[in-house]
Amino acid sequence: MAKCKKHLLIGSTGFLGSEIAKDLCSRNQVVFGTYHRHHKKGFSLSGSVRMFQLDVRNRQGMERLVARIKPDYIYYLAAQSSVRLSWANPVETININLVGGINLLEIAKKLALRSKIIIFSSGTIYGETHNHKQKVFESDRLEPKDPYSISKAALDSFARIYAKNFKLNICVVRPCNIVGRNQSKTFSIANFAYQIKNISLGKQKPIIDVGNLSASRDYIDVRDAIQAISEVSGKGKPGEAYNIGRGKPVKIGHALKEIIELSKIEKIKVRKNEAFTSKDEILRMALASGKMKQLSGWEPRIPLRQTLNDMLR
Repeated sequence: MAKCKKHLLIGSTGFLGSEIAKDLCSRNQVVFGTYHRHHKKGFSLSGSVRMFQLDVRNRQGMERLVARIKPDYIYYLAAQSSVRLSWANPVETININLVGGINLLEIAKKLALRSKIIIFSSGTIYGETHNHKQKVFESDRLEPKDPYSISKAALDSFARIYAKNFKLNICVVRPCNIVGRNQSKTFSIANFAYQIKNISLGKQKPIIDVGNLSASRDYIDVRDAIQAISEVSGKGKPGEAYNIGRGKPVKIGHALKEIIELSKIEKIKVRKNEAFTSKDEILRMALASGKMKQLSGWEPRIPLRQTLNDMLR
């Protein structure tokens, strides 16, 4: 991707979208982004990224934008990404995550787009990574357990079918739990960092509210994830899905212990809060990323401890 290309990020103001935009801008690419109403507020790259308001459920509006920009690359990042919120409002989750994505696929079919399209799925679509199977591969069966994961699994399948049936240049990425600075505090590790910062500033008593600490997650630094996404955008094969993960599950409780140690704040208490738990929570996740390594030699390089330390800054 050395030459200057046009990149359209549908859903550019979230954690991952803004980091991808930052990376593309640093490589002198032409970047366009979309936001939904109030979500543009606080977007730090608005001077470098040409922004457009878009409701992904509006297919005509999306089609006009795509036809106007004629992007070389399209990234579908728009999502309602909270499992808890997906239970509270499953219809909105399906409309944004699935219907919005299908709108893009239909536009690609109608306009016979030659753009490289990256659809963002999720490692949660596999469901539980059972103890008898250390990690899951792209060929394993999808067993989503909640409305969020169901929406992602459905779009994942649609994208691969459209790539095959309509000869579209579409790839799917299935990331594990991506963590890093500036992440929304609706996610556990970012929430721990947020609470610890408040404790250090005297804004909160030395008590951290937590959910289920016994569950295990496959964590990866956002900078490693962006490198993987860049490799897929450049080398990924149409109709293929790629896991992005470390393949080594870490208990949430262990990550909390590390981030407390790194904070150097003494006598922090941990308090269980049911508001931080989700129905049918996945207890263990680990993704095999051998397909990514075979594609480009990619492997995660940043240790979790370094990521946690960065998140406290």
